[in-house]
Amino acid sequence: MSERKETRGQFITGARDPVSGQRWVHVTGEMVAAHPQGRLNLALYAVVVFLFGMAAWRLVLWTFVFGGVWMGVEVVFFLLAAAALFFRLPPGGWMGITACAMILVDFATGMKGAWGGQLWALGEAVAAVAAGFYLLTGERPNFIYRHRYLAGDAGEGGSDV
Repeated sequence: MSERKETRGQFITGARDPVSGQRWVHVTGEMVAAHPQGRLNLALYAVVVFLFGMAAWRLVLWTFVFGGVWMGVEVVFFLLAAAALFFRLPPGGWMGITACAMILVDFATGMKGAWGGQLWALGEAVAAVAAGFYLLTGERPNFIYRHRYLAGDAGEGGSDV
């Protein structure tokens, strides 16, 4: 326990990613909350609104068209993911990515094909790919939800600029 208190507030540089070669600096949740980049930006608000809208749309489909357990699970999960993203909870990033994957599963299985909403499903899939890619690779989502940011090469002879 005393070791944790000693490292609190310090930057911890991780090992290089073997695939991309990037190095992440890990910070604490308190440091993220205190930093101006630790707040939601327009893109993250858009992802939250997208997931909330998908929950509302799935609720309409569940109630009036399809029924079943899967749509109910999606409604609950999309609402939880949107709330976790909005309140900047660490599982929010992965929940958002999982919610986007659920939309892609619906698109791939043709869940809305019988209803005649193929074009709408394609739009959902495109938006889900964009939102999921941003949650997975964006600098601000990595900082807020995974408490890490990309390190510069200043310590290796480069510059931080």
